[in-house]
Amino acid sequence: MIVFLCHEALMISGLYGRDDYVCDYFSPKVGSMKFFRQVCLTIFCFPLIMLCSQQFVLGQEIEGVQPNQVNKLVAEMGEGQFVAIHYTSDDGMCSYCIKNNEVFGKAAHNGINEYYFASVTLNPWRSFFESSKAKELLEFQEKIGFPLTSVPSVMVFYDGKPIRMVSGQQKNLAAILTQISEIVKIDRKRTPGNVSVDHILPSEFQDYIKDTSFDRPLVLSLSSTDAECSTCTTGNKIIDEASRYMSKDFNFARLDYNPWRSIVQDRIMKAYLKKHKVVLQELPTSLVFYRGKLSGSIRTNGQDLRTALSQALPMIKGEE
Repeated sequence: MIVFLCHEALMISGLYGRDDYVCDYFSPKVGSMKFFRQVCLTIFCFPLIMLCSQQFVLGQEIEGVQPNQVNKLVAEMGEGQFVAIHYTSDDGMCSYCIKNNEVFGKAAHNGINEYYFASVTLNPWRSFFESSKAKELLEFQEKIGFPLTSVPSVMVFYDGKPIRMVSGQQKNLAAILTQISEIVKIDRKRTPGNVSVDHILPSEFQDYIKDTSFDRPLVLSLSSTDAECSTCTTGNKIIDEASRYMSKDFNFARLDYNPWRSIVQDRIMKAYLKKHKVVLQELPTSLVFYRGKLSGSIRTNGQDLRTALSQALPMIKGEE
């Protein structure tokens, strides 16, 4: 469009498409007039080019944030605000970071209005994690349940709460962020019901997951009511909340180990997890089944479980 407008303007002026266009500059009679007309057209076209370029190239600005200011930035965001924070580096030794910087920039420039974009640059990337600058950031990420162990990574927040971490180099980050925001907005419109969580014993595990009467995917959380398991206390509340909002899409159940360390003595569970290559890092961990088959595992703490399940639902049912 820009080239077309300027082309038409030049054609109207008679300065474009003529054999004597170059030679006119050297003609003592008409050169000054031609030059004057081209200058006027340049003055007309240049602002037009700049204006349109800004609309297509310049989107939202990416705020540069210091590692120890991430917590403050998230806390200051308004209600209903999505925040995408890019943990990256401009260190040439991190080729994935360099490539993802461009991808993150495109996502911001695409003008995804729901998001506020920020970037935390970690230099040099190899030694940053051992430096004093990293301490506060790493503690913050650990506290919210999303340990930062590699770059590049994009941390997504909504209403000041952690939603998802997208790790590694991405090809179309804008599409991923758009999908996350759409799922969150749909989920927040759900009407809560009563807590609906079955409680089963370790000895009932095998028969329970083989029950084909479930018409919806089953979320089975391995947890505990042991007071010494602080992550379980928090996680059990998250599971209960998810069941209140998502019982139309999922069945929920909890398998408690008391004391919580007794899970290491459950040979059947250990063998099952090993067979399906599930690494149990902490309690609670939620196993997702569909029609008696394990679809995957979801970390219960440190993320918006409802959003994670909503995002996974199409893939789970797609395995039919």
